[in-house]
Amino acid sequence: MNIVINQKEYKLKKRIHDDHKIRKSFNHLATQSFGFDFEVSSSPGNLAIQ
Repeated sequence: MNIVINQKEYKLKKRIHDDHKIRKSFNHLATQSFGFDFEVSSSPGNLAIQ
């Protein structure tokens, strides 16, 4: 799904779990921004905070 905000187009991605490249990029952003590492465990409730 494409979304346009202020004449800039963005892509909304769902179910990124199986897309390694996007998942890795998202995890890097989360780690840099908030200290969360989603790759530590894929089990629900196991969120590592650095």
